[in-house]
Amino acid sequence: MRSRFFALKLWLSVAVAMFGLLLFSVPTHAQITRGSIAGTIHDQTGAVVGGAEVKVLALATHITRSATTDDSGFYRVGALDPGTYTVIIEKTGFTKVENRDVPVKSATETPFSVQLTVGNVSESVDVTASAEGMTLNKTNATLGLSVTGRQAMEYPLSAGRDINQLALMSPNAFPAPGSTGISVNGQRARNNNFTIDGTDNNDISVTLSTVGIIPEAVAEFQVQTNAYSVEFGRNSGAQINVITRSGTNSFHGDIFEYYRGSRLNALTNTQKRAGLTRPSRFVRNQYGGTFGGPLHLPRFGEGGRSIISGKDRTFFFVSYQEDRQRAGAALGATVRIPTPAGFAALNTVPLRAATGTVPAQAAASRAAVLNSISFLNQIYAQNPVFTSTNSTAAVVNGVPIQTGNVQIPSVAPTDGYNFLMRFDHKIGENDNLTYRYTRDAGYFINQISNTQFGPIFAGAQSLVDQNMALSETHVFNSAVINEFRGSYVRRNLAFPENDPRTPTTGITGFFQIGGDSNFPQGRIQNSIQVSDTLSWLKGRHSLKLGTDIRHIHLFNRAAFNTKGTYSFSNLANFINNLGTTFQQAINVSSFDARQWQQNYFVQDDFRISPNFTLNLGLRYETANAPFGFFGATDAQSLAALVPGPVKRDNNNFGPAIGFNWSPRPKDGLFRRLVGDGQSTIRGGYRKNFDVLFYNILTVNASNFPRVVTGLKDNPVDIFPGVAPVSGAAVFNPLATWVNSPVDLQNPESHIYSLTTEREFGHNYVLELGYTGSTSRHQVNQLQANNATLTSAQAATVIATNNQLSIPTVQQRRESPQFGSRVLIASAAKANYNAGFVSFNKRLGGEGMLHNMQFGVAYTFSKLMSDNDESLGVGAITAGSPQVPQDFKNYAAERSISVFDRTHRFVTNYLWEFPTPGFAKNNGVLKRVFGGWQISGVSSGTSGQPFSILTGVDTNGNGAGGDRPNVNPSAPLVLDPVTNSLRTFTAPGRFLVPRNSTTGAILLFSMPDGGGNLGKNTLRAPANFNTNLGIQKRFYMGEVTRFTIRMDMLNAFNQDNYGIPVNSLSSPNFGLNLNNWGGRTITVSGKFTF
Repeated sequence: MRSRFFALKLWLSVAVAMFGLLLFSVPTHAQITRGSIAGTIHDQTGAVVGGAEVKVLALATHITRSATTDDSGFYRVGALDPGTYTVIIEKTGFTKVENRDVPVKSATETPFSVQLTVGNVSESVDVTASAEGMTLNKTNATLGLSVTGRQAMEYPLSAGRDINQLALMSPNAFPAPGSTGISVNGQRARNNNFTIDGTDNNDISVTLSTVGIIPEAVAEFQVQTNAYSVEFGRNSGAQINVITRSGTNSFHGDIFEYYRGSRLNALTNTQKRAGLTRPSRFVRNQYGGTFGGPLHLPRFGEGGRSIISGKDRTFFFVSYQEDRQRAGAALGATVRIPTPAGFAALNTVPLRAATGTVPAQAAASRAAVLNSISFLNQIYAQNPVFTSTNSTAAVVNGVPIQTGNVQIPSVAPTDGYNFLMRFDHKIGENDNLTYRYTRDAGYFINQISNTQFGPIFAGAQSLVDQNMALSETHVFNSAVINEFRGSYVRRNLAFPENDPRTPTTGITGFFQIGGDSNFPQGRIQNSIQVSDTLSWLKGRHSLKLGTDIRHIHLFNRAAFNTKGTYSFSNLANFINNLGTTFQQAINVSSFDARQWQQNYFVQDDFRISPNFTLNLGLRYETANAPFGFFGATDAQSLAALVPGPVKRDNNNFGPAIGFNWSPRPKDGLFRRLVGDGQSTIRGGYRKNFDVLFYNILTVNASNFPRVVTGLKDNPVDIFPGVAPVSGAAVFNPLATWVNSPVDLQNPESHIYSLTTEREFGHNYVLELGYTGSTSRHQVNQLQANNATLTSAQAATVIATNNQLSIPTVQQRRESPQFGSRVLIASAAKANYNAGFVSFNKRLGGEGMLHNMQFGVAYTFSKLMSDNDESLGVGAITAGSPQVPQDFKNYAAERSISVFDRTHRFVTNYLWEFPTPGFAKNNGVLKRVFGGWQISGVSSGTSGQPFSILTGVDTNGNGAGGDRPNVNPSAPLVLDPVTNSLRTFTAPGRFLVPRNSTTGAILLFSMPDGGGNLGKNTLRAPANFNTNLGIQKRFYMGEVTRFTIRMDMLNAFNQDNYGIPVNSLSSPNFGLNLNNWGGRTITVSGKFTF
């Protein structure tokens, strides 16, 4: 009730604020999702024609817009929903011109310039098949890709039919590890902005999209990799916008079922390794439907018709999908554990002997350790298949312990429910209103936290997303248009654990006991957005002015480390109860944050000449820092190296400049090269900013006085118990603090490009270009109280085989009276350069290729950075850690980025085969041989760079990310089958000091900042994939049809290997434990009416 009351107050407050803005005539902004049609009208002599009437008619809804050419012959019709339009141009004394196939895309201006011939206006000339240059962008320098609703629905997407994957068909876009899985123009996967119908659809905490839209509900999908129009902002990466379908003047709908079952799938490599002869049982059913049309409403009162027709005026569209996944016991991730023989041997290991200041181990300590892994008996009872068994990697007090890799099966059912409804209403000739509501809920069992041992330490995820938007477009006249938008986003996310008590215990190179340390957690996000854009055509200037105001309210439950977290450097130290660290939070770090985000912009597209446009823009973004991101305010913390509150970043002014030239040479070689209005040369520069995501608040929230996390180095004989904690938080200068610097800044990126496009034969477009970006103030992780390791201390450790023979990490800190001071800062840098080429064909033309559309894109690029992630995102930081090896030598971290993909080739295609001539006139043969279609997406991408890591704190600075020394003359032996880094061996190449008795890597043994091996010096094998769809339509009328379809994901069962084990501390070093192969097939049926 409290949150609902707060939301109501917010809505009222925002409404009053917007009324004031409009009252004082302050133009405001939203990301306009509608498109426009514009052009210049000439006569046969080349003179411009002013005063010509231009009428634009939407074929689906019969909604019309009109304009009149100005003295320069120019017109522009804006605020058009994506779709196909008829354009009619008339002028007394000239023949009327008509084109019935003018496409309009989201946030794009379609160029349509024509030549009028002298004649009677009652005569008409159809230029539908001969209009030039309509597929080109002749307005700005923006780069990206638009996908039609048909493509979104009929391309074979991921198993979950995630339409955001369509972004990867664009040049300059790459599959990425972690977060959104999409990296564009040298930006992190975190840096993307997701919108639905131009309104917010972002998770403020982890930078994902929230509500999903099913393909059947998509009218258009658009990704902008280089957005030079400043009406688009918030993030420096991709601008991804989904336009939902609306109703039309006819009732239409469909009913569908998508089925994916294990009987149709190929075995993966891990299933083969586990001895399976058929894939584990799995069934997925996605079923639902859509329905839309004119909304007929009852008429009240006497006289007249009882029903008010919605045709040409009011429309509705609804969609619904259920997604049910049921499986047998599917194999989990590969984990190394003692075999039954090894487990039995553990019971024979002698107790730890006394060494130095460490006493001998008591029998009770050993019994407690063995009892903590008694759950392994449950695993052995399942008769798991052990691979890569090893009896020398783990030697405990002289007793070799056999270990092996296993995959533990687990049952993980999932249920999803997706609902959307949209209403469009034409209030009058100059006003249109749209309302949309979407709800997306999912329930995932045994799929989060520690899933290494099936359900034992796993957890569930409950997710309910809601997204509501209201927009109103008002046409003052053909030159002035205003678009208002309001939206509300709510996300309710919970993660209940199966075992919420056992401490998180990590054994380097082996397994983890207990759930992950960042559970329990959950959050409720409420985001309200109010925005408005005023578009004004004034002479040769197309002006846009506006604002986007957002209020973010997040309640975040974050009980990190409340169960206690142990780390052990190897199995021997675990059995001997010699920990590396133990930490535990006294109380939870939950918070209730509120933030106002303000965005303002002005854009001028200055038409210097009919074929040259100069784009000028300026955007300003600012937001308060909730809780000062929990910077210290008490004197004792400030005196203990803890930063104060983060200051508001108020200088985020982002200018943009671009140009677009469509040359029209009269004759000569240049005309043959570029055509007459069939080419463009475009370029631009823009300064972008990114949001500071709320996971920064989450990790910064666990400090004194809110939370105190006690840290104990080298805990002996404490596990599995935890130190009793109670009472109020007490200041402890030795505790760990995680904060951000006072001068934390919003990430900043400068993007630039120069490209040229050439249209061929009305339907083909070739584009060549260069693009790049320079990124500054990217979020990274640093340390303000680093520990140092002297050469003498390292020599002592090596001589004694014992890291306890020297002072602890805490004692070796620069300020030993204070504990660790982790900084989530904004100091990382990156630089990206790329060349690309694309070739696209839209539907149309003649002959066999009339019903074919395709796109081909190749990008050659290089991305350098000194950091790629600030937090522990495993897909990124396992191969490229979030912390530098040496905090005092950050320059050594500059390397190829983990997001770098040197080569990226992708092609998409959709071809509805023409009915063979022999079957056209035979009803039976036409049904058999007609209606076939193939569609697909094929790609090839360079592999992910990664680093070789020691896996333990070898340089003694109290953090991870350490690298070994390298002997370049020693061999690096590639996989003997693939001749790539699928697997590798490297005898004598990667050098680290080791225990002379056990062979284990020694902690605190590499002074001077660590090894000399660079970061990300190796690259995983390239990735190749083809998703292929084949379908057959059975027509039962002009519109009614039944479609059967088969989608093959990874159709050719290609092996995509990923990164091999890169930790020298792991017995699996150089092996590949990833799961590859595994073609999956989805079959579906759809009835369309």
